[in-house]
Amino acid sequence: ISPVTYLRTMRLNRVRSDLRQRSASTVGDVAARWGFWHPSRFACEYKALFGESPSATRAASLCAA
Repeated sequence: ISPVTYLRTMRLNRVRSDLRQRSASTVGDVAARWGFWHPSRFACEYKALFGESPSATRAASLCAA
């Protein structure tokens, strides 16, 4: 695994963690906080890693709360 891929994966995991915890922040705000500036590219990378969209992760966390 390349260093760039490793860092991207770590950042995506932090986004996922934040989406599960922060109810006031939007998906875009959380993604930007972790350095993802292109929403469509971010969503594709997120879905490729986790098998669901960022908004699905957010929705699941809001339903569980």
